[in-house]
Amino acid sequence: MHRHNWHGIHAGCVYSDEKRFRKQGYGRMSLINRIFRPKTAYDGSAVYLSEPQELFDLHCHLLPYADDGAGDMEEARELIGQEYEQGVRTVVITTHLREQMFSTPVSRIQKHYHALLQWVRQTEDLKELRIYQSREYYCDERFHALLSGYAAGQKEIAYDDMIYFPEEEILPFGSKKCILMEFSTRRNQEEELQKYTKEALAAGLTPVLAHAERYPAVQTNPDILQQLKKMGVIIQINAEAVLGNEGKLQKELTHRLIETNIADMIASDAHNLQGRRPDLAECRHYLTRKYDGKCAEHLLHDVPYHLIND
Repeated sequence: MHRHNWHGIHAGCVYSDEKRFRKQGYGRMSLINRIFRPKTAYDGSAVYLSEPQELFDLHCHLLPYADDGAGDMEEARELIGQEYEQGVRTVVITTHLREQMFSTPVSRIQKHYHALLQWVRQTEDLKELRIYQSREYYCDERFHALLSGYAAGQKEIAYDDMIYFPEEEILPFGSKKCILMEFSTRRNQEEELQKYTKEALAAGLTPVLAHAERYPAVQTNPDILQQLKKMGVIIQINAEAVLGNEGKLQKELTHRLIETNIADMIASDAHNLQGRRPDLAECRHYLTRKYDGKCAEHLLHDVPYHLIND
């Protein structure tokens, strides 16, 4: 495997201070941002780390034969190789679960995951890579039923003439028992955002809002994210949106979320080798040039590190 030297890329980005944060109407800073924000406000000078930290990708679709991600094992291996070359050392594969669209049986997902995991462990060039399995849960009625069953400790539930095992379907990741939650990109679901957040929290899980910049409810009223953060939601945005590959609206919104400390972390949401490749190293470089020397590490290393390890 051809390996690039990514150590020449420095980390960085701007942090607004709490007064600016309050002035712009976002209320109190969330716990996670109070933990990680610098002790002093940004003074306009760039601060660089001598060597960037390893990257984390907690939202990607690299498992073959499971959803609209990697088409086969060869593509999955190439995608993982690209992640590793970019400095990613921890990957959470988040296979879609959505009614009438992504319903791959757990047994099949486990089969392909263990085959991929075995390949990673046997590949010398990937010896530092940690890989975990989870899902990206579309917030629909089936997910509601699974969450309810999981919270109640039920071994099995019946839904739509099928039997499901909540502990097999709900696959939290990291020490904080995180689950990645997705909503409609077409309908305004402000009420649903609140509803499913409360249900996940009641089940003892930490909700992570996938690609927050995509939702009409957020585009119309970004302040809703501050409400969710107060409840305990982790706000994830996509690297491709930060880079401007998803259009002007999403780019401007992600930068607003970064500059006001609303965004907690960035992930690739990588799917394939064509239009949705891993791009975290490019995003780190871009943030370094645009902001100061700590923001990229905060979004791409610090927060995801603590979600996985603390």
